[in-house]
Amino acid sequence: MIATITNQAQSSYLDNVPAGQTWYYFMKTIVNCPGITSLQSNTINNLPLPTIPIQVVSVSGGFAEIKWNLPSGFLNLGYIILKSTANGTVPIDTVFNGNSFIDLTSDPANKQEIYYVRALDPCFNSSVFDLPHYTILTKESIDPCRQSLDIEWTAYENWVNGVARYDVYASTNFGPDILVGSTSGSTLKFSIPNLTNSSFVCYFVQAVENGSNVISNSPIRCNVVQVNTPVLWLNPIQADILPNGNIDLQWSWNTDADLVKTEVCAQLNPPSCIVTQAQDITLVSSPQLMELSNLPVSKGPIWFNINTLDQCNNIVKSETVSTIFLKAKAGDNRVNQLNWEFNSPLYFNWFSTRLVTTNISGAINSQLFPATILEYKDEVDIDRPDEQKLCYFVIAEGRVELPDGDNITTSIRSNIVCLEQKSKLLFPNAFAPDGLNFEFKPIGVFILDISYDLQIFDRWGKLVFESADINKGWTGQINGISAPTGLYTYRAQVKNAGVTEDYTGQVMLVR
Repeated sequence: MIATITNQAQSSYLDNVPAGQTWYYFMKTIVNCPGITSLQSNTINNLPLPTIPIQVVSVSGGFAEIKWNLPSGFLNLGYIILKSTANGTVPIDTVFNGNSFIDLTSDPANKQEIYYVRALDPCFNSSVFDLPHYTILTKESIDPCRQSLDIEWTAYENWVNGVARYDVYASTNFGPDILVGSTSGSTLKFSIPNLTNSSFVCYFVQAVENGSNVISNSPIRCNVVQVNTPVLWLNPIQADILPNGNIDLQWSWNTDADLVKTEVCAQLNPPSCIVTQAQDITLVSSPQLMELSNLPVSKGPIWFNINTLDQCNNIVKSETVSTIFLKAKAGDNRVNQLNWEFNSPLYFNWFSTRLVTTNISGAINSQLFPATILEYKDEVDIDRPDEQKLCYFVIAEGRVELPDGDNITTSIRSNIVCLEQKSKLLFPNAFAPDGLNFEFKPIGVFILDISYDLQIFDRWGKLVFESADINKGWTGQINGISAPTGLYTYRAQVKNAGVTEDYTGQVMLVR
């Protein structure tokens, strides 16, 4: 016992003790009433109050929230919350119950908030500062060409065990928060990839303490994403040869792409390329149609690529599409040999091929073949003069299936090939004026408009007959008298379509 207090109004006592010594104190009441028990206080000491380690500073509901660990073995009245400001570290509130506090004056979205906690005992003594804890401050930028949201943040400081990792959560268009990635405790940046234009993206960063489940969240930040959409697919549909020899080139792509320029490349013999058209694209629709002229469609298939340039200088080259190339040759046996080739893209479902034939009179004939047939032999009817010249083209019929789910039914036309049968005169080698074959004259094959002269000579070279009319022949008369049986020589000259041909031979007159 170091003192007895008899003044009931006294509430303090000063005990001078040597420095460096620890003393423990308690009080007892002195009573002089039968049946009343003396009361004893709790024990206190002259040790300084313990520092209060902050467990975590996080962001909740847009404000900073501070949580701390309660010390054991000490009677504390409350906890003083202090914050670093432009005017220094100042107390902002005192908590008398609990071990957490939300700072409604904080602005963690725009600045890093720094906090301390000090213990306060019943004598209003306060503890010294422990290490400060900081909110996580984030900032972001949008890379429109990479279609990414690039995030950086400040490190979470002064956890005893350090930071195990940072988890990044994001939501799109008010959807749920999803863990999109994690970094190590020393990495303070992350990119959220594959963003779509005009999407509403929110994110926050969560620090996880090493060896515990304690977490600290950054503020939630939201952005309306404006990114450049690249060309995700670029598909030629067809290269259709028009009747005038021009080519209708058609292609399709994802129309939300931010195009700057398209370039059409035509090539007869790959890989040589002729840029046939390059233009700035400001407003386009899909599929795009372009008519190209002055290309050698009769020399072989014309191959096309479409190249695009977007706002991020990305170049995308399409697959190759070609025209249908039809080749035809007139045979001596009055058979026209036709062959065609078509290098269709993989996404073109080729159903069938239609062969279209027109003759001189304009009559049209159409035949349908399976897509596997690539040739045809067309027999020319020599009894039909309008088949002296026949023109052909083929049409590939099918459907294009595009990546956006569009199906386009299309017909792709080839070049036109025209074949002319050679005009020809066929002379008999004998005739019988008194029989069925009573007149000597040639049979004309595909003779439409000719200049004609026929002369017949006897064995001594004397001219016995002459005609300028192909339909008027020799009936075996010489000056009205029947010519004798024998061998006669003929000579004919024909001028047809600007070409002159001579025919000579012998014919036997039989009686």
